[in-house]
Amino acid sequence: MKLEDELRLKSDAIETMMSGFDIVDENGKFVYANPAYLKMWGYSSLEEIVGTSPDHHCVDPEVPLRIMQVLQKEGYGDFDFLARRKDGSTFEVHMAARLFQDSDGKRYFTGVSTDMTERNQLLRQYRQSQKMEAIGRLVGGVVHDFNNILQVIFSSAQLIMEQTDNSAKTCEETERILTAAERAASLTRQLLLTSRRQPLQEEYLDLPQAISDVVKMTERLLGDHITIDWRPPGSFPQVLLDRALFEQILVNLVINARDAMSETGGMITITLENSVISGSEFACLTFQDQGCGIEPGNLESIFEPFFTTKAEGKGSGLGLSTVYGIVESHGGKIRVKSRPGHGTTFVIELPLASGTSPTKRESQEPLELRSLAGKTVLVAEDNEQVRQTIRLILKKAKCRTLFAKNGKEAVELFEKHGREIDLAILDMLMPEMNGTEALAEMRKQNPHLPAFFSSGYNDSRLERESELVRNTPILPKPYTANDLFSMMRKVI
Repeated sequence: MKLEDELRLKSDAIETMMSGFDIVDENGKFVYANPAYLKMWGYSSLEEIVGTSPDHHCVDPEVPLRIMQVLQKEGYGDFDFLARRKDGSTFEVHMAARLFQDSDGKRYFTGVSTDMTERNQLLRQYRQSQKMEAIGRLVGGVVHDFNNILQVIFSSAQLIMEQTDNSAKTCEETERILTAAERAASLTRQLLLTSRRQPLQEEYLDLPQAISDVVKMTERLLGDHITIDWRPPGSFPQVLLDRALFEQILVNLVINARDAMSETGGMITITLENSVISGSEFACLTFQDQGCGIEPGNLESIFEPFFTTKAEGKGSGLGLSTVYGIVESHGGKIRVKSRPGHGTTFVIELPLASGTSPTKRESQEPLELRSLAGKTVLVAEDNEQVRQTIRLILKKAKCRTLFAKNGKEAVELFEKHGREIDLAILDMLMPEMNGTEALAEMRKQNPHLPAFFSSGYNDSRLERESELVRNTPILPKPYTANDLFSMMRKVI
């Protein structure tokens, strides 16, 4: 190959590169940039940048100087920095740079640049998802143990309250115990939402109407200086959602936006559209406010439980983590975009409903007049204190009881006493064999065995995947004696 042809080939290769390529002289001025570089930085011609400094191509104008200093010392290097386009927008860049000399001894700096914005964003989303998954497992485990403790407190306090020889003072103090336990139970329910372990009561939802209902309800919270712009689409496919939890998403976002605009006022804009992502249809809900925005350093933490930038006493730090947990529980995704002083936008993607209606649990009217006395109840519960409190509650109802410490023991007891057992109450999470596995074994022997689960923690994804769980009632801990009796009457 002739030298001229070789030079032309190299020139064409650089001109057609997908990555940006630039040359800066020893005075720090552009000598050349290929079309990919110009496009990346938003310039239309080479003449716009030749002879200018790359300082204004970086958010931090000191970056080019630092790169040249490293290259003068090392000869080459890899650099990551935030770049600024001609129009002022920013993007993330990885540059592989090198120092070289021409035949006259003049030194030049070359750089090969790649726009890393999308890749880095996906990586951050993955890391955030992994972090939230770990937090969810931790929170769920703590809530499980905490709810077992609360169950003992609830049941014991209620049994004390119902003793006829109690003094007024004892009743008053016991009532305070119950009130405090109820507040703690409310907190654990909130934590379960953040960890995606809250049971779902899904239904086919008219999303525009559901949003309109929440907008109408929350407008009273906003005052005169904040308005909501919501224009429902004419028609929209149904979405399979837990209505109460979806409403909680919107209420939490409205309250957050209200707090962000408390001083300046402004508008909350809600839009809903149909979108296709990787071949699947999603409802894309966009929620935008004109508030103070979020600092970049806080964006990766806003969905973490107890993280808040509000003043002490002004927020629990569970609002956005609850939103995140609810969205993930429904198989959706949530993204946030924000800049200080320019408001915040949340984008929520929820899968559209497909297939047939979800199997509904058979509803039975509570048999208020049916006595529980004489019924044989099999209870599988791994916590000793909870077993003892359930024993006392069922004794009050004059039930005959059989107790197991885990699912395996429960199955063994059922094999011995199956014909006598009128009801099985099973904790969902137990050692050796969990409640769902135990009930599946029992139902092989008696497909019509009345049963329900009781747990301080369960995974909504398990409910979504298991037909057995979907069709078996769940009594969440902590519960009162009346809650237990009501569920027993309903199931037997």
